[in-house]
Amino acid sequence: MRVFAALVWREWIERRLLLLASAFLGIVPLVVPWLPGSPTSSQPGDVRLATTVLVTLLFGGAMLVGLGSTIVGRDLSEGRLGFYFSRPISAGMLWLARLVAASGLLFASILLMILPTILMDFWVVIEEFSRQSSSRAWPLLGLGEVYTLEGTMRTLPEVPHRLVRLGGLATILVTLLALVHALSTIVRGRSAWALADLGGLAVVVVLGWGARGVLVREEAIGALVWSEWLLVPWILLAGVLAGWVQIARGRTDLKLGHRTLSAVLWPMLILGALAFNGYAHFVAASRIGDLEEVIFIKSSPDDRWLVVGGRVQHRARSEAAFLLDTTSERSWRLGGLGVVRSSVAFSDDGSTVVWIHCEKVTESDCAVWAKDLQDVASAPRRTAVPIDGRPEQLVLSDDGSRLVYVSWRRLVIYEVASGNLLAALDVIQPPRINFFSRDQLRFFEFADESSYGSLRIQGFDLRDRQLTEIGTIPRGYWVFHSPRDQRVVYTQASPNGYGLYDSERGEPLGELHPGPPLPSDALFLADGRTLLIARDDFNASLSVLSTSGEQEVAAIEAPKALVGVRVGGEVSPGRVLIAFNEVIGDTLPTPETPGLLPDRAWTTYLFDVDTHTLEVMAAGLRPLGVPLEMPADRLFMATGQTIVRRNLESGEQKTLVGPLEVGD
Repeated sequence: MRVFAALVWREWIERRLLLLASAFLGIVPLVVPWLPGSPTSSQPGDVRLATTVLVTLLFGGAMLVGLGSTIVGRDLSEGRLGFYFSRPISAGMLWLARLVAASGLLFASILLMILPTILMDFWVVIEEFSRQSSSRAWPLLGLGEVYTLEGTMRTLPEVPHRLVRLGGLATILVTLLALVHALSTIVRGRSAWALADLGGLAVVVVLGWGARGVLVREEAIGALVWSEWLLVPWILLAGVLAGWVQIARGRTDLKLGHRTLSAVLWPMLILGALAFNGYAHFVAASRIGDLEEVIFIKSSPDDRWLVVGGRVQHRARSEAAFLLDTTSERSWRLGGLGVVRSSVAFSDDGSTVVWIHCEKVTESDCAVWAKDLQDVASAPRRTAVPIDGRPEQLVLSDDGSRLVYVSWRRLVIYEVASGNLLAALDVIQPPRINFFSRDQLRFFEFADESSYGSLRIQGFDLRDRQLTEIGTIPRGYWVFHSPRDQRVVYTQASPNGYGLYDSERGEPLGELHPGPPLPSDALFLADGRTLLIARDDFNASLSVLSTSGEQEVAAIEAPKALVGVRVGGEVSPGRVLIAFNEVIGDTLPTPETPGLLPDRAWTTYLFDVDTHTLEVMAAGLRPLGVPLEMPADRLFMATGQTIVRRNLESGEQKTLVGPLEVGD
């Protein structure tokens, strides 16, 4: 240990001028704010911080290259390394001592460059007792507001995370030192062996960049970050072992040392890149059976097809979306859940589904993908429809032949098969778009820039390219649309109440002032009436509006002590599925367990609109949502996030997805 310490101390003594230079550079940011020509519009503390960051990056980067390239390279080139081998010093001790000395010099130099700025802003805070100025220089160390009592108590739980960040930064710097040493050895070697180094580098770059592209395309950012952080210590290990073998086998022979270093370094780096690439493809190969939590569900109008998305197992909390045929139980992976959940759309006739898939997360490299649902065996295909950015709405015509979306305040209509642009319109924040025939489009847009302004209803005919204004819905907080947008329920704050609007004729059907409790959901019945569901604390009530907008039925109280309500569909005329999430005993959601209670707390009822009665249908089940059609079978969520199909007449159930443990 004495020999090791002596080797480290010798290096520090020989390079002590670096520390003096770093201390001098640390004083420079303190002087810059007062020099002629310094920005007068900025605070001195901000100028100091900016100057410190610039100086640290420039001089620290130069030191990184200089120290890394001279760990043993300078002594090898000058023929002085043999001096150490004449002493009882092992190759491993020599290499580690030199690496530790270079790392310590680099860290100490960086600290000397930023310490004066930290102390200066610390003194300013002590004098002014101002917590607002306390974070000027501390971001350099990621410590934040730690020198006031309140700030210290507030940031104390974050200390382990900050220490992990500092440890990660230190690991990266040591890794870079080892890689710079390897590069300098290759350059100094000046042999044909460098061609093998270039080949190894090419393999590592191709494998690593390809793996990164796969994870970015699948939106598996958690898996990407986790993999990259695991690669850093592996690269460090490869660099340390390669340097040790270089000195142990090559000793004072530079060319032999170069060959032994390369023989260790590149196989290890290629092995790490192969593991990274394999894990990336493992993430991209997830199947619907790998789901560990369901986050998103959307069904086709006939309930045959489901898009199911959620977190997948063993993939660093990555999320994926899948298309499931509930009849054959075949599934297709659509990609990462993030973009798919905001873009997937089914045609009303159930023949086509489309969604957006992006090659890159941060760039507009996206395309519309489609699948023919009538041909179950067909594979998803990339359409010719161009996408600019990531529109939040994709809407298909009834037959799936035409598609509309909004991007950059432009509403565009394309033909799906050919990708031809059919029309484009300038719009203002349209929250709702719908085809009400193959050639006729209806969309709602805010009448002004406010997202809480009046809704203007516009109609557009593709045959004659005519844009017509149908009507305007008064200013409201929330709007509920019928499946084809024929009717709209809108709520108002002044005067308090809500109304029913005919969006085909552009006329209000009636208003209630004041009305029953403001609705949290609405279901539009086949006979033209509207069922409203209102939530008030832990209670719920049901109301029915007539076709003219009048309240037909007084509010009917649902079971008491509820924490959730979910509306299903109208399974037969006047009979509606509705589920309530009931409190079990004294159990209520808490900040530690937010949201709804487990699925076993749900009970699904059949509500008879005419007799105003609730009949228990099944316990532990809740409908997936409001469908656009009325099939005999329904889709439900059961205990343990299990998606089942239940025949309402026979009570038979078929499990489609799950059970998943996290659901309970």
